[in-house]
Amino acid sequence: FTNEVLFDAQTEHHGTSGIDLVDVDGDGDLDIVATNGDAMDWNLPDDIHPSDIHGLSILTNDGNGSFTRDEIVGVWGAYASTMHDVNQDGNLDIVLVCIQIPQQFPEIERTPLLILERNGTNWDRIDVDMDEIDHMITIVSTGEHLLVGSHAPSSPEGGVNRLAMLTIITPE
Repeated sequence: FTNEVLFDAQTEHHGTSGIDLVDVDGDGDLDIVATNGDAMDWNLPDDIHPSDIHGLSILTNDGNGSFTRDEIVGVWGAYASTMHDVNQDGNLDIVLVCIQIPQQFPEIERTPLLILERNGTNWDRIDVDMDEIDHMITIVSTGEHLLVGSHAPSSPEGGVNRLAMLTIITPE
């Protein structure tokens, strides 16, 4: 093995929180889906909005070992993601969960769960209203998929907004 830097955030506030290897572009090689926003930025400078440095990126593999980084969405507390065809259009979408401690940035609206639907080469952001969580329950209740998650112990009690990591398993 050799060490190779694929991306250097150049800030201590980047907060890498999750990495998943997935063939995002369907070319047969593994790309990297990375979340950053570990919710440990209690010392974030006042002039930096956390969504400017936290979020989800894809490092696309060219097949020769080189990667190109694309920032897909900026959202504070981005913690974990999984890829799944949420809208059943044949394209993999991204389900992203965020750990957002209300006391950390009380003036910023919380978005603990969002879906990034693939639209050609773009991604459409859909913030999931935690009062209308039946969108996610639909995934669970299809009988084809199983949603497995774990909660963040520091998040407020109850509901899916405590979800810190999720996996969608499709039975064979």
